[in-house]
Amino acid sequence: MKILPWRKPGASARPAIAAMSLGIALIAVPAGAVSADTPTASRAASSCHATWSAVKAPNNAEAFNLSSSNSGQVYTSAPIGAVDALSDHSVWITATDRSWTQAPYPSGNNVSDIERYDGSNWVRSHSPSVPLDPGSGLATLTSLKFDSPDDGWAAGYYMSAPFSPLVEHWDGSRWTISPALSFPAQQDPGGTVTGLAAFSATDAWISVARPVGGSGLHPSLVEHWDGKSWAYVDYPLAQTSAVPVITALYGRAKNDIWLAAGIQGGEDAMHWDGAKWSVVPMPLPTGAGNWTISGLSATSAHDLWAVGAWKGPNGIQPLTEHWDGAKWTILPAPVPGNSPVGTLSSVAAISPSDAWAVGAYKQGPTPPGNGGANLIEHWDGQKWTAVPAPGGSPADSAELSSVSASSATNVWAAGRMEVPNAGASSMAPQLFHYGCTR
Repeated sequence: MKILPWRKPGASARPAIAAMSLGIALIAVPAGAVSADTPTASRAASSCHATWSAVKAPNNAEAFNLSSSNSGQVYTSAPIGAVDALSDHSVWITATDRSWTQAPYPSGNNVSDIERYDGSNWVRSHSPSVPLDPGSGLATLTSLKFDSPDDGWAAGYYMSAPFSPLVEHWDGSRWTISPALSFPAQQDPGGTVTGLAAFSATDAWISVARPVGGSGLHPSLVEHWDGKSWAYVDYPLAQTSAVPVITALYGRAKNDIWLAAGIQGGEDAMHWDGAKWSVVPMPLPTGAGNWTISGLSATSAHDLWAVGAWKGPNGIQPLTEHWDGAKWTILPAPVPGNSPVGTLSSVAAISPSDAWAVGAYKQGPTPPGNGGANLIEHWDGQKWTAVPAPGGSPADSAELSSVSASSATNVWAAGRMEVPNAGASSMAPQLFHYGCTR
């Protein structure tokens, strides 16, 4: 695949996209559709017998003293937006507790919090942006990236009108809200964070999907943190007639940053080598209509995975593409039951012969959603294989939105599922671990 130089503003470009609908919306608030944290080098698997198992997730509802009522007037949810595994004894998640009630709290409030697993217990790590009072918490955290136990980042959005980006930093003892982003002139300061990469307390990157405002659809933003402030980063296509929507951002190293952006007809990948950007077009699946990339992960400059979904003649299907340093290649990811209907939201690459991707699938012609089931895929160096999720599929609806690995035998996947609740449906957390059988 030929690598194209960055087209300067005013040069010809593909036309701007309209809002695409794949059953997963490009402009919609991402549910943890972020790049997973992965090892920077391959680690050999141990000789143990590794399996997937369900892990009891922290229950934010209990912490807020909320409960389900028989009348159905109160119920809660705590879907997990993102997971980031640093080691066996340092795993972080973001969880969002949502309460619906007629009194005393307003309806539909989101309360995000951050939890750390120390190898034995979950420890709450309070986020300063969201008060513990569920009546006033109006924010969601969907992205996590830790460089070390003393340096971490979380990002998402405030649930104001319109949504506005939220970024927080962990210094080893507390979370602080990061200063406001730098928006280009005459653009609305709104949007949701769709990608996060961080290398230190003075070097972090985010991408922000923009809202539809009075001036129309804004191009997505790329921002860089230098330890003092956020600065807008001009990237390929940002100021052309196209309106790119960045759906994923991933950084393996300071000189190896990738973006995936939705453009009319498909996606463009863009690469930062530390000095300049290059546009790296991605191949379009045969017969594809709309398509999108939701997750990126790499082990080296020659081993990068992109996952997402595409809309074909048989419905919405999982998409996996691999970059070998010279070209992108589409590789099929099967769906259980020989059904092509499914999506992939996140990927964690461990080595050239070991990678995991997660999402959701559904038997039949309709997109994943109500009635969906967890989808876990494994790459063994030759092919992708669907792996059964622990405990089978929930009775109602389930999806996995984030996967992270610190080694071949320490892989975590997280998401949410619907459970019956007082005559209605409520979202509950899902957390799975792949590791040695104890």
